[in-house]
Amino acid sequence: MIPRDQWQVIEAGLVQRLAALNLFIDDCYHDQRAVSAGVVPADLVSGSPNFRRECVGVDPPAASGPHLRQRPHP
Repeated sequence: MIPRDQWQVIEAGLVQRLAALNLFIDDCYHDQRAVSAGVVPADLVSGSPNFRRECVGVDPPAASGPHLRQRPHP
């Protein structure tokens, strides 16, 4: 078991990383600022077997939520 106070720190970190991942995914399919700034090599994004060129510029419907979702508390 993880004590509640330790879990709260872990949870906050996971929520932060979830937000960062969603922002990164959105950037990969839109402005590609991370690529333009040289933070991420272009071929790392476009060469990934998981990258879907047909989704560039596409915004998922609001009802579909973010790419990665935080699980609601029970």
